[in-house]
Amino acid sequence: MEMYINYWLHIRQTDFVRGYFAFCVPATTITLSIWIALRLTSRSRLTDRLLYSMAGPLIVIAMPTYWHYMAMKTNLWGWYGSQSWRYGASPFEAILVLAVIFVYLYGKWPLPWWTLLPLLAMHFFFWAMPIHEIALVGSPIVAPLVGFCASSVWIFYIEKFRAYTYHNVAELA
Repeated sequence: MEMYINYWLHIRQTDFVRGYFAFCVPATTITLSIWIALRLTSRSRLTDRLLYSMAGPLIVIAMPTYWHYMAMKTNLWGWYGSQSWRYGASPFEAILVLAVIFVYLYGKWPLPWWTLLPLLAMHFFFWAMPIHEIALVGSPIVAPLVGFCASSVWIFYIEKFRAYTYHNVAELA
């Protein structure tokens, strides 16, 4: 795919195929397809429920899942545990942050919503640390920054959704 796109764009082909287009084109296509589907169904109750209950946990677990996949593929992490204690703490951090997200999602979070932002920043910083360098192909700041921004937008969405729902229930009473 990379060679064909380079040929169409008149980019000189070298022996080293980087795969930038091979990743960017399908990722952009999938992203646009999901965005269009969400925009077309934006007024439906199903879309609201999916964004409310699934978007946040998926954002938070995306980097750890990718890292564990790459670690298993490169034998940094085996079925029986880690080859290094640094890698062994990684699944527990992901489970802990996912638990915090579910506590927040189901309304049991005792602190204000903005207290989640530093926790999410620490989560994505943790996955950007050098011990996780295997997961960060390209710029090591892009994936954590995008993840943090997406999870922040999700928190704002949840707060707006809750305020709207609370306001409508208060009007009916």
